[in-house]
Amino acid sequence: MDYQVRTVVNDDHVRQVIFQPAPGAEINKNAIPKINTQPFLLPVKPSGWLKDLQFTYQVGRKLSLMEFFQQFAVGKATVIHILESTIRPLLHAKETQFAPDNFVLDLDYLFYDTNSEKLYLIYLPFDFGGQAGLSVMYIIAQILGECLTPPKDEDSSYITQILAYYNDPKYNAKG
Repeated sequence: MDYQVRTVVNDDHVRQVIFQPAPGAEINKNAIPKINTQPFLLPVKPSGWLKDLQFTYQVGRKLSLMEFFQQFAVGKATVIHILESTIRPLLHAKETQFAPDNFVLDLDYLFYDTNSEKLYLIYLPFDFGGQAGLSVMYIIAQILGECLTPPKDEDSSYITQILAYYNDPKYNAKG
């Protein structure tokens, strides 16, 4: 991991996540304005200079996916929506001129707005050594692993079916 990360929560429970790249990291300055125009990304505000450079993402009151899964029994439609909302930006990254490896694919840094039912990703405008191909498989397994306790009135066999599909050696990130 070639960055430091910290979370700041103010008295109103509004959260910010701050990423600081390693000294000498190459910053993609063209990506910063694009990040703030994408509806699936958290807005970013850069600050500092050179070794003190940091990127602040406004999370607000959204829950990390880990928090969301810990607080709610998540149904099939929501699981599929979350999977789709996580994978779609990665599959279309080149169209939006984003590097797939710069998305932070971690349940603690994927954020869900329970009011709008939208998922927000973090895109880092610097190379941090991510590997989207491997991370996609990992995040899918993490999401499904956290959803093993569906609502009482719902059959959870779809989780096993999805995992079997993604564990098939013929599967790749393009489907």
